[in-house]
Amino acid sequence: NTSQQQDANMTFKGGNVQTSFLLSGSFHNENTVRSSSDNYKRGSFHLNTNHSSIDKKFHLISNLFYSSDNSKLQGSSLLSSVATAVPNYPIYDENGDFTWPAGAHNNYVAQSTAYYKAQTNNLLGNVTLNYKIIPELNVKINIGYNRIGIDQINATPSTYYNPVNKIKGSSSFGHQYTQSIITEPLITYSKLFGKNRIEILVGGTLQNDKTRGMKFSLGNYENDQQLESIDLG
Repeated sequence: NTSQQQDANMTFKGGNVQTSFLLSGSFHNENTVRSSSDNYKRGSFHLNTNHSSIDKKFHLISNLFYSSDNSKLQGSSLLSSVATAVPNYPIYDENGDFTWPAGAHNNYVAQSTAYYKAQTNNLLGNVTLNYKIIPELNVKINIGYNRIGIDQINATPSTYYNPVNKIKGSSSFGHQYTQSIITEPLITYSKLFGKNRIEILVGGTLQNDKTRGMKFSLGNYENDQQLESIDLG
């Protein structure tokens, strides 16, 4: 087998004297030499915006980033299954089903039907607002947000096992996300008195972090096509 890789990128930008923006995005796709069903995909975009009022008292800067990663890999036991397989025996019978010769502990092609899937989403945003009330007094606030979430599935279809054991398919599911919100207000006062300047800064930081996660397993699936469903196990 050979691996393949594709990449695509795009960028748009524009605006006027007061407002400008930039939007960019990218996409990446690749598979592995081990199997064409193994793949990794990543898509992302970035939006940047800048704005100023006509009188230049108000300024806004914002950035938004988003990315999504998707991967699928065959079961990690594939290589060890190949190494311990009985040599020179047929993978399939005349009906196209997997063969399990007497005394064989595995059929490495059958066991390659187990797989792992993961999706990771990352959202990151930041906004800065700045307003000059009077030449000496300025108010600024910065707000940031970040959320990272990951969903995982480990699926083992019934075809992974020797049918004489009558083992049905099973799956393990995992979900976790981390979220963070930060707010930073700042008030500054600066005034020149003769040769002396007085500066006053009042600000603070408010931050909220949260992490949640869960993991569970389901078995006895009647149909291997339903291994990614949490309602049919």
